[in-house]
Amino acid sequence: MKAIHFDKKTARELESEKSDLSVASLCNSAGLLTCACLIGYFFLMNAFNLQEVLALRAFNFFILLGGILWAFRFYRRATEEDKIDYFTGLKIGVRVTLTSVVTFAIFMALYLVYDGRLMYIIKENTGIGDYINPLTVAGALCIEGLGSGIIVTFIAMQYFKKE
Repeated sequence: MKAIHFDKKTARELESEKSDLSVASLCNSAGLLTCACLIGYFFLMNAFNLQEVLALRAFNFFILLGGILWAFRFYRRATEEDKIDYFTGLKIGVRVTLTSVVTFAIFMALYLVYDGRLMYIIKENTGIGDYINPLTVAGALCIEGLGSGIIVTFIAMQYFKKE
């Protein structure tokens, strides 16, 4: 079996010769699927006029958890191994997090430019409302999401890591 790294030379190889799926494409597809779930959850909240309840964004943590666990599970099935190398798992989790969170933050920045009412609600519910704009909201989403994703990845790798 070959080791997988995120460099250009071996990005297209997976540890199992039976699969032509690359780790990078696995992470990107899991990240985009997670981002689609985050956007779907946002529109579901929007349909029921719950987007104003900013505390419901805590559910995004569980959506991100599901995306990272799905990537780990798919990677384990593709490599036909029970456990994942620790640093490979950390790389997978961080890359899934980056793909999903940054894409979702860009979506939210564009949406907040379009929906001035939601931007007004966010300004009213924060202590620094005068300094908030769609770009700063997207930055805050990136920081919050990346922190959550790194924590989820670290916790999940305690279960998935090789001994």
